[in-house]
Amino acid sequence: MPAIVKGINSGVICHNKHFVSLALKIRNINDKENLFLFSLPQLQDLLHALESRIESFSQPQDSSQREMLRHAPALNEQELQAAGDTAHVAQISAAMKISGIELEIVSRSAEKTIFLINDNQVETFIRAIISAIKNAGFQDILLTVSSMLDFIPLYDIDLLNNGKMEYDSYNPQPWKLSLFSRYLLVVYKYQQDTGHNAYCGVAMKTNALSGSQEAEGVAQRAMKFSRRLRKIVERPCQIFCTEITPSGSELTKQQCLDSLHRLCIAALRAPAKN
Repeated sequence: MPAIVKGINSGVICHNKHFVSLALKIRNINDKENLFLFSLPQLQDLLHALESRIESFSQPQDSSQREMLRHAPALNEQELQAAGDTAHVAQISAAMKISGIELEIVSRSAEKTIFLINDNQVETFIRAIISAIKNAGFQDILLTVSSMLDFIPLYDIDLLNNGKMEYDSYNPQPWKLSLFSRYLLVVYKYQQDTGHNAYCGVAMKTNALSGSQEAEGVAQRAMKFSRRLRKIVERPCQIFCTEITPSGSELTKQQCLDSLHRLCIAALRAPAKN
């Protein structure tokens, strides 16, 4: 059975002015306390789950912030310095339940802890994380992490001169894929230093509709995430988008890559914009 959250406290560990991890100390309804240290990848996974739940609410939830802060466990520097592998988070997974998120945390020592975060507690968790990071002076990290919460990259590609593609895979965990309902394919047409046109692209999962301002924002921010796309961040480019909403099962790698290739060919044949 998952433990039900009663109180939460947060802080940041840094070294030589560099972010190391976010500390979350959680007290459950049995008054047992657990300390967890989230490095950036695991922190982003946690925020993915929390933000996705917030977006699913059809109406505002009554916040439990006052109650959770009243039961907040103490968090001190000595405890953070003494934290061992049991506190360091190796990976998380999340499952959406009827009235909350079931969060499974696995430590570096392979210890597994399961919590139920009720819907009226989700906003308090997010605020605790944001406040800790802001108070520690790491707004830049907060901006970077938050800019990647509304999409999950799957594959990015370069279209080669022979018409074939070179690609990288990101292989996100299945629970993260389940947070989003649409596949968005994006191709970028840009000009190389030689003056020749070139094409690269990305397949991702998101809830943004193709043609919407949200999809345009995702397409712009995806450039900074991908190794293949960073080269076009400062270059003018023409963006082509299409959306695939599967019925039932997830798209396979081959389906994503074939669809990206077709979009590349369509971009190749499209008339140039003046």
